[in-house]
Amino acid sequence: LVDALGQAQQQGRSLGELSLLNDYLMQRKKDQRLTRCATDTVARLFDHSPMVNAVSQLGLSVLDVMTPLKSRLVTIATGNHT
Repeated sequence: LVDALGQAQQQGRSLGELSLLNDYLMQRKKDQRLTRCATDTVARLFDHSPMVNAVSQLGLSVLDVMTPLKSRLVTIATGNHT
């Protein structure tokens, strides 16, 4: 929301415009839909394949000891990447 308001202010738009809020809401819905789809796909994948589950556990263990990479992935996953 802060980003949307900042962009609107830079464009000289009124921060009270209904269209600004609607644009923001549509973007959030898109983000939420993508997140639901991704997490559902990951959950289904790991539920049905012991081999994928084993490989993922290994990958997560490796990632856990690689703190800089782990921090970068968290930054990207939370939408704070630039």
